[in-house]
Amino acid sequence: MEDSGIKILDGKKAVIFDLDGTLIYTPERVLIKTVSIALERTGLPSQLPDKILSFYRGHRWNETLRAWDLNEEDISRFWQNYVDYVENREEDETLIYGDVVDCLKRLKDKKMQLGIVSSCTCNYLERQVRKIGNSLVGNNFFDAYTSVGQYSEQKLADKPSPKGILYILKKIGV
Repeated sequence: MEDSGIKILDGKKAVIFDLDGTLIYTPERVLIKTVSIALERTGLPSQLPDKILSFYRGHRWNETLRAWDLNEEDISRFWQNYVDYVENREEDETLIYGDVVDCLKRLKDKKMQLGIVSSCTCNYLERQVRKIGNSLVGNNFFDAYTSVGQYSEQKLADKPSPKGILYILKKIGV
């Protein structure tokens, strides 16, 4: 029996995904730990877990930091410490959603070109692409991927700008 979720893509050539919250997720305890460590390393007061989790909802990160009474210099230092921690932590505690690998396999079986556009750092994105690819021994599911926004090597504007999507479509020849 054909899966209607895949059948709807008949005639299409590519699927482009976001990374965090679409293909992978980070458990709440890790999110809380990450922000707490970045605040501590920046010399700023800690926040309650509910406040930290609100930091991740809606992706209005700098607005949330300002609501915590951080000035622009503090925000800049916070982000340096946040990225440093995420990039250098020994154990990657992100998890692949349960049905992602099977879905990607079925898309590749249909000869679908797959891409990712994410606002995370390039190193983090590459680590996650390898992690997902390692689920299928010796294969990489993704034909192209890129970071957008402040971490973009190509200097692509952050979402919701279409530039990251257009870049990926061009890279995969669609």
